[in-house]
Amino acid sequence: MMPLVLNFPSVNLVMIGASLTQLMSILSRLRRFLCLSILIAVSGIAQSETVSGGWSNTIDVINSYSAENALTYDALVQELVFQASEITGLSVPLVLPRVVHADSETVSRYACSSKCRALAAYHPHHGIVLDHSIDPFSNHLARSILLHEIVHYLQDKNKFYAHSSDCARWFKREEHAYAAQNNFLKKVHSTTRVSMSLSKSCRTNNG
Repeated sequence: MMPLVLNFPSVNLVMIGASLTQLMSILSRLRRFLCLSILIAVSGIAQSETVSGGWSNTIDVINSYSAENALTYDALVQELVFQASEITGLSVPLVLPRVVHADSETVSRYACSSKCRALAAYHPHHGIVLDHSIDPFSNHLARSILLHEIVHYLQDKNKFYAHSSDCARWFKREEHAYAAQNNFLKKVHSTTRVSMSLSKSCRTNNG
């Protein structure tokens, strides 16, 4: 029977490596917890902020869902912000985006310069607007639509393609958001996939 020979430097390196891996995992969870704590602390500011003009007369604030569901909706938005950040690699802002529901005509008006059919839109000054028919609690596709707009929020706050021309920026951001949305649908084991379509103006300007 051969004697057992231990290579102590190798054993120590393995132990140190395992300890570092465990430490990185703990730090990652701690970072997520701290960011979540900050978002919880300031989310009320974002949701109650007064917006002058714009949608103020035509949109019902998300709190119309009911007082019981308001905090649940905030928690969903917070979770989707982290999911979107993880998928895209974009940094998480300290303030949550404002989310509101509106009628189809209003959503389309803010999504397109011309008449179009849209279920959701993001506006840099007013936040995210969802069609009344979109309920992120009901199914993965509806949730992915909200995540798509949250990606636009992250793009805006991270100045993603901010120095590109208007059309190039629109195209790159949409391409990026649709890829993130499909990534999310894949993660939740949904068989649904979405695709983007170019606006006529962008097709014309870019040949």
